[in-house]
Amino acid sequence: MISQTTDFKHLRITPHTSSNKEFSRHILTSHTPRMPSPSHDHRHFSYDAPLAYTLLIRIERSEAAMDVRAAESHYEPHHNSQYDSQYSLGKILGLWALVVLPMGLFRFAAIPFLKDRIDFNPGVAYWLLMIAGMAWQLVLSLLVLRSELGTLGWSRLKARLWLNDPIRPKTGRRFRLAYLLTIPFIVYTFLIEDAGVLDFVAEALNKALPWLAPPEYVQIESLNSPEFSGAWYLLGIALASCLFNYLLGEELFFRGVLLPKMNGVFGRWDWVANGALFSLYHVHKLTEVPVFLVGSFFIAYLNKRYRSYWPAVIMHGVEAIPLLVIVLLVILRPS
Repeated sequence: MISQTTDFKHLRITPHTSSNKEFSRHILTSHTPRMPSPSHDHRHFSYDAPLAYTLLIRIERSEAAMDVRAAESHYEPHHNSQYDSQYSLGKILGLWALVVLPMGLFRFAAIPFLKDRIDFNPGVAYWLLMIAGMAWQLVLSLLVLRSELGTLGWSRLKARLWLNDPIRPKTGRRFRLAYLLTIPFIVYTFLIEDAGVLDFVAEALNKALPWLAPPEYVQIESLNSPEFSGAWYLLGIALASCLFNYLLGEELFFRGVLLPKMNGVFGRWDWVANGALFSLYHVHKLTEVPVFLVGSFFIAYLNKRYRSYWPAVIMHGVEAIPLLVIVLLVILRPS
């Protein structure tokens, strides 16, 4: 029982604990005004209830402020094992192999076998096979996520895949300004990669390893033919390629499924390992892998640092712009 002579000036209350709530409510209900009696001097009259009530209000206001800060952050860390558990090295490499093998088989076995046995452009056939390989990454990702989470509900997918705005590493608060950090990579993509500044790397490797040099029909330039004038189905193929390449295929698997689970093996360098695996996944473009490394490292780093899936989608997705422009020019060219 708390004595009525308690000095509240020296009482310290820590908000957000049930014991403090009960204590303050006990004070409020049990400390009633001590009305003076005829035998008491009115100068010694004390009235403790208003002070206890003030303490209770302060506690509840502190709790409300904490709730507001948590809501503003838009990030609620999950401590369930299904989110915190990490992949082993064997599982990482095994899943990686499952997406690499189809691309290698399509490039080095399927299309060489089919190109003389089909009655349409082998370049289009190759493109469709690549889309099939990326669509398989979506299927594999969903199978893995379903096995881990038990459901494909939005709330669980959002937490598992970092489908939130970028967040500050130290505070966990939303940090949308991080989207501006994608601009240097976009500039690099258009002024360096797409401009062909680094083409000499692939050309040197093609000369040194001619068996890895891609045949002409797998190059995007093979579409520059009068036979595709007015071929609007090419636009549909291009849009499907963009969907599975930049959103629901490669990005979903590498930056959504793998990256959040690589820290247990690679520690602080998980983004480096992720960028390397993504680059080496391009077995269908092996001589271009060194060029892919720079961009892959930057994309993985930004996603990891700010725990968000969307910067990668933006940075990788800008590649769709020149692709769609080229396809439209081919379709609209005079026959």
